[in-house]
Amino acid sequence: MYKVLIVGQTPPPYYGQAISTQRLLEGSYQNLKLYHVRLSFSKDINQVGKFSLYKIIHLFSIIFQIIYHRLRYTIPTLYYMPVGNNYVPLYRDIVILLCTRWLFKSTVFHFRSAGVASLYLTLSKPLKMLYRKAFYYPDLGIRLSEGTPPDGKSVKAKKNIVVPNGLEDFYLKNEVIPIENKVPIILYVGILMESKGIQTLLETAFLLKNENYKFKMRLVGKPASENYLTGIQRYIKDHNLVEIVELPGARYDDKKWQEFLQTDIFLFPSHFETFGLSVLEAMQFKLPIVASDVGGLPDLVIPNKTGFLAEVKNSKDFASKVAYLLESPALREKMGQAGRDRYLHLFTVEKYWENMENALTHI
Repeated sequence: MYKVLIVGQTPPPYYGQAISTQRLLEGSYQNLKLYHVRLSFSKDINQVGKFSLYKIIHLFSIIFQIIYHRLRYTIPTLYYMPVGNNYVPLYRDIVILLCTRWLFKSTVFHFRSAGVASLYLTLSKPLKMLYRKAFYYPDLGIRLSEGTPPDGKSVKAKKNIVVPNGLEDFYLKNEVIPIENKVPIILYVGILMESKGIQTLLETAFLLKNENYKFKMRLVGKPASENYLTGIQRYIKDHNLVEIVELPGARYDDKKWQEFLQTDIFLFPSHFETFGLSVLEAMQFKLPIVASDVGGLPDLVIPNKTGFLAEVKNSKDFASKVAYLLESPALREKMGQAGRDRYLHLFTVEKYWENMENALTHI
């Protein structure tokens, strides 16, 4: 058995990287044994990327746990997920890696969130030197799609590969009851924050309403802050969308899957995604997708087959593509089935485990 130490966040809070780490740890492997040191710097999604005294204390605990696992279980490989899109977690990563990476025979960086290379350019000379010592020359760099920045190459990884995420088939685990909505339901699932394209969602709803389309839009997720939620509510009220746009809050597990089961169209106008886990969730539930043409999303959505790709931040483009789906229930059904077929072929959790085992045992 080849041993690997996984250092990473698992839920809570619930977001893509934490969920994917949990899924990796739950895998069934023939030649791979995983150990885990859990990062829990953020107990809530609103704390991600922010400084606190608790995080300093937890930082030292993490370093101790990594060293303990390395020595206690003679683990040769360190698997780490650089955050890289915010200075606070970048500094944290540098400290952890400088204190522990040298103990391991090999290092794997899984770039689940892009941006570590771009932050490097903004650092002072002393910090750049520490960055290079922490990040340079890993044995393996993994990214989620061809459309994401080549962060592995930027840190001079000896080997670089693409391993897309995979999902357990929750569609088959839920009771599928055909529902004919009085009006089509458009769904978004994710954090309610500007970078996820929430403003584009609201503008799309306003444009469709003004064209007299009948629909409901549900924005399912936790807001990044109370102030941001207040801004969303103000827009809804000021643009007469109260009867159209609904904010049910976050949904987890079975309640989230029921949202997908009761939906007609999935809308995801994020400004950037390394992968787009909620889009994959929608695909397995046979939903046609309208998503941003950016990052890893084109690796999931095949235009005119499983959905449409729209220009980032272009609400008119999103509205025209959603309108096309609103006008054609048959096309929605056809695209939804094509999306599920694509999920079953490429993105099941079994395929993900197979790809990750192969990657981690052939460094």
